[in-house]
Amino acid sequence: MNPLNKSEKIWIAVVVGAVWGLAEALVGMYMRETPVYYLTGSIMTGIVALLLAFGYGAIRQFRFLFISLAVVVLFKGLDAWLLHLPALHGSVGNPLFAIVLEILALVLVVNIIRPEFKSKLHGQALTGGLYALIAVSAFPLVKYFTGLPACVVKGTIYPLSLYYSPFAIGLSMLTYPAGYFLGERLAALLSAEKPVAVTLHNRLRFLLPGTVAALLGIAILIRL
Repeated sequence: MNPLNKSEKIWIAVVVGAVWGLAEALVGMYMRETPVYYLTGSIMTGIVALLLAFGYGAIRQFRFLFISLAVVVLFKGLDAWLLHLPALHGSVGNPLFAIVLEILALVLVVNIIRPEFKSKLHGQALTGGLYALIAVSAFPLVKYFTGLPACVVKGTIYPLSLYYSPFAIGLSMLTYPAGYFLGERLAALLSAEKPVAVTLHNRLRFLLPGTVAALLGIAILIRL
């Protein structure tokens, strides 16, 4: 039995979305100053696998993670507004397409893999790998939705998402099981018949909203 009540599930989904939204900004900012900036999208694919797997492992109902999607879209919109970027700018439209694509890819994979297989470590690694494969393979279609082509390898017409897909897939095969394990441990801790479980439930009522507020504040401060 899932120990989380509906309010806690919603707030965990909101926290996942807020961390995801802040990661989009921070990873982009950091990687822009490195010689491997071209790996930004692949790294984010793995980070998203970690975050969504954590949420799914804790909540056990994927529909709540569409709340995470809404939150990260709001964070991305706020980031664009603070940077005075138009909606069709390449730094806005294309990442939003990737964000939607990632969660849809994971929904597809989670629903086609047998439940008993998903509970095993190798099944979770396969889930992460398939999610990344679908997400990076479909990303070049972005030009048909935003009108902006995907970034390509310098001097070629080969999309970065495809060229570095082995990295994204391999990373997601590691991060998805890790995220799911952490989410499961949180759920198990909250369901334990011990006083600590009651204490944690009480603290979550303040900790989760507080975390979202802190993440939102950081997202604003880094752009000021």
